[in-house]
Amino acid sequence: MTNMTNTKDRICEILRATERPGIEAVINYLLTSSYFKRGCYGHHKEYGGLAQHSLEVYEHMLLHTSGYAADSIAVVGLFHDLGKTARRDGHGHVRRSVDILDRLGFALTDEERTAIGRHHDKSLDLLTCPLR
Repeated sequence: MTNMTNTKDRICEILRATERPGIEAVINYLLTSSYFKRGCYGHHKEYGGLAQHSLEVYEHMLLHTSGYAADSIAVVGLFHDLGKTARRDGHGHVRRSVDILDRLGFALTDEERTAIGRHHDKSLDLLTCPLR
C-alpha cells in the first residue's frame, strides 16, 4: 500500500504544480473515483495499476520529449486513460477521458485534446501528437 500512497502523492504533486485552473476538481475526481484503485488491461493489472501506468507514461514522455510545456506533458500523460474510471457508456475510454475533463470544467488545449483523443490510434503515440 505504501507504493500506492507514493504514486498517489506524486501524481497529485505533479498536477498541482501545473497550476492549471480547475486542477483541484480533477484531483478530487481522481481521489474519489477508481483511478488509484483499479488495474489496467493487459498490464499493471494489480491494485492501483491504472495510476502506476499513467505515471509511467508521464515519466516516459518527460524523458523523451523536448520543447513541450511541462503542464501539457502532465495532463496528457496522467489523463490519457482517465476514461477507464467511468462506467462504460457505449463510447471508448478515450472519448470518456476527454468527456470527464470537460464535465469537470478542466480546459484542455486543442493539442492536449488531440493527444488524449488519439492516443489509442496504433499509427500514433503520445510522443508524436502535437503538444506545443
